[in-house]
Amino acid sequence: MRAFVELGASPNASSRGLPSCCDPSGENPLSALLRFATVTDWISEKFGKLAGYAVLFASLISAGNALIRCGFDFNNAPTKPAPPPAYETAP
Repeated sequence: MRAFVELGASPNASSRGLPSCCDPSGENPLSALLRFATVTDWISEKFGKLAGYAVLFASLISAGNALIRCGFDFNNAPTKPAPPPAYETAP
């Protein structure tokens, strides 16, 4: 960023370390696009963090389920197979 500032950025942009083409103060027609890109980056960062926490939460739920089912030998499977149903023959 410093290279852009040294190449002749506007005073307003240089105070924030931005090149003159990226000055969001409204002096440049590209400022609306810069604001849009900034908002998009912010939203994608928040969704990325949310996705990371969702994956962590799902993996903890899965690990807890495996621990309870296998670690404590507590599962819903019957110990013996159920006998086949008795069918009656028609008279």
